Amino acid sequence: MNSKSILNSIDSAAANLYVDLFGEHNGLSTFLFHGVSHNEKLTESIFPQEGLTISLFEKFIDSFLNLGYEFIGPADIIDGIIKHDVKYGMLTFDDGYFNNTWIQEVLHKYRTPAVFFVTTGLMMENEKIWSDVIHFERKKRNSPDDEIHKEIVSLNPVPVAKIKDYITKEFGSKALQPHGDEDRFLTPAELKEFALDPFVIIGNHTHSHEVLGNLPAEKTKAEIETSQSILTEIIGKAPDFISYPYGSHSRQVVDTAKEFGFKLGITTIQKKNSLPLGNKYNMELRRFNPIASNGKFKIDKLRSSFQLKTMLKEILQ
Repeated sequence: MNSKSILNSIDSAAANLYVDLFGEHNGLSTFLFHGVSHNEKLTESIFPQEGLTISLFEKFIDSFLNLGYEFIGPADIIDGIIKHDVKYGMLTFDDGYFNNTWIQEVLHKYRTPAVFFVTTGLMMENEKIWSDVIHFERKKRNSPDDEIHKEIVSLNPVPVAKIKDYITKEFGSKALQPHGDEDRFLTPAELKEFALDPFVIIGNHTHSHEVLGNLPAEKTKAEIETSQSILTEIIGKAPDFISYPYGSHSRQVVDTAKEFGFKLGITTIQKKNSLPLGNKYNMELRRFNPIASNGKFKIDKLRSSFQLKTMLKEILQ
């Protein structure tokens, strides 16, 4: 077992122990997903993310409802109608995959809203996100997961245009093309129809999925503005919510988002949100990224107010 696996095990154990000793505190737990599939094995081969199937997603919602959670949407936070003595959950999906439409029946069954943050450039160009391409292509070549992860992390600071050139050289000109409904993005027409669903909320995930924290102010503005313009034209209104790609944000990024009138910004800091949120955390909302293992989620870790890895990162920063 490597050092990363050891830390992850300790992190989970510490979170679970906290719940056992002190119980679960009220607050807002926001959850990040990406793609969803009918088939677990297919999900693992295409997506490097959560291993999420439709049935597992339904079990996830059902588990939290049985724990007394109430699922809400961003407007509930912005309007300030959430109470301090309740456990809340908010479901979010990043990127804008067509397969996200497959969970609509589940959302309706449980009357649960979900926020879908769309990367408009990938939608308009009908391309896969570069990290998914590397995961898929390296998996085909039987590369170890650790090596795939290191390659993706090493490319994070690189501009997307250069990463595309790298992918073309490594895997060929067709590597960025989706294989089918499992891994393609929504089309503009599909997004327009999807947004009409009362349980579907559309948010901004920038235009090119760049790491915003690495960009100068004018490029950050262009990424947000281009996406906002396209989304407004398609769904008929400007989204009030933004998810920062890779969770990367800075004071400059947050201030730029505020200039466009966003009232909620979401990161990837793995931590429960205490209530009341306050103005700062409305634009830097924390969010768990549940990862399934053997067809199950470790629910207790996501209920805990103590996250060792997040605490260590905050101390180091």
